[in-house]
Parts: sequence; structure tokens; C-alpha cells
Amino acid sequence: MKAAIFGHAADMHLHVNILPENYDQYIKGMALAEKWADRVRAENGGVVTEHGVGKIKKRFFKPSELPQRMAAILELKQKFDPLGLWNPGNMIE
Repeated sequence: MKAAIFGHAADMHLHVNILPENYDQYIKGMALAEKWADRVRAENGGVVTEHGVGKIKKRFFKPSELPQRMAAILELKQKFDPLGLWNPGNMIE
């Protein structure tokens, strides 16, 4: 499968976007991403970063991984976007 890998290599903080060409590759890519998320957790890493989770990777997120400041983030989101128009579906409920 094709993918784009980018990020902060010196900090060992990489992002991988799998670019499926069909539905079968999408399913395989999601399974691979879930496997990676499990491995990151097993090595005490974090699945959630300063960039958030996003719509696709949201399913790999576990509530116990919420950043300490999530309440502040949600409060700001509500203040500046009370109608939920910005990036709908990206926030963890």
C-alpha cells in the first residue's frame, strides 16, 4: 500500500497516512493502524498527539488516554464554536 510518512523525526514523532487505492486496502490499512496503536500503547507511547485524533483514527482512541487538559480544550471549543461547525466529528464526545 502507498503511504505518506511525515513528522518530527528527531523527536521520533512520525505520522503515517495510508493511501488506499480500494476498499480492500482501506480495511487492511485500518487493521495495520490499529495494530500500530496497540504497539505504541504497549511501549508506553501515546496515540493522541497535539494534532488530535481525527475522524478515521478516532476508533483507536481509548478514554483513559485523554490529555489532562481535555476539559480546557472542550471549554474553548464550546466558546469559539458553540454550533460545532468547525471540524465536525473530530472531537471526542
